Amino acid sequence: MTGRVSIRGLGHRFGDLPVLDDVDVEVQPGEVAALIGPTGCGKSTILRVLGGLLRPTAGTAEIDGVSVVGTPGRAGYMPQSDTLMPWYRALPNAALGAEVRGVPAAEARRRARALFARFGLAGFEDSWPSQLSGGMRQRVALLRTVLTEAPVMLLDEPFGALDAITRGDLQGWLAELIAETGHTVVLVTHDIDEALRLGDDVLVMSPRPGRIVDRVRVELPRPRPAAALVEPAATRLKARVLASLDPGDATGARPGGQT
Repeated sequence: MTGRVSIRGLGHRFGDLPVLDDVDVEVQPGEVAALIGPTGCGKSTILRVLGGLLRPTAGTAEIDGVSVVGTPGRAGYMPQSDTLMPWYRALPNAALGAEVRGVPAAEARRRARALFARFGLAGFEDSWPSQLSGGMRQRVALLRTVLTEAPVMLLDEPFGALDAITRGDLQGWLAELIAETGHTVVLVTHDIDEALRLGDDVLVMSPRPGRIVDRVRVELPRPRPAAALVEPAATRLKARVLASLDPGDATGARPGGQT
């Protein structure tokens, strides 16, 4: 299997501002790591490093044992906004994922068209981005990311701008997609339920400069329905994540170590 992610001693500063400090992350092939923490703690910075878009001040970042520092294209990267090209219709927007890997445009569009129904987009191939709902735009953006055919997907709050009902629906759809494709995923989210629904590991980060303060292993079968989050095992995990995010909370001290 491919798609093993390894980060060691990662640190970064923007000028005099320290953002990350000595971050270690390991994600096994086919697993999902969900990064969660306060705004500004460096979650998106980690994705940009793994995407080859940012050279860190310190540390290493590898996919399958090969450095990705300063080398874009080793992972499929979906930023916070869908970044669809307004002058392209939905089909060519999705096909861009394959085109950036060197696939000729006609073949890229053939591959994209073959997946439109699987992504819940059948019938919207010729729609402009402005004609699509927020959820459909996110599906196009995810299809574009999948079509890069990279073993690792980097998803930066993919559903953060959506309403709760649409977000829940797309979380379930994404969980099934990941289980089907076997991608390794590093996901940034502010939503604990989303992290627990999608992740094999929930990596809790401290305020800036960001460090990993807890690794919460989610030993629940994937894909997980929303109802799984109200089961006792999930509620215990949620309590632990909450305690790690706020170690001064009166509900209890932050658990230490890893599981």
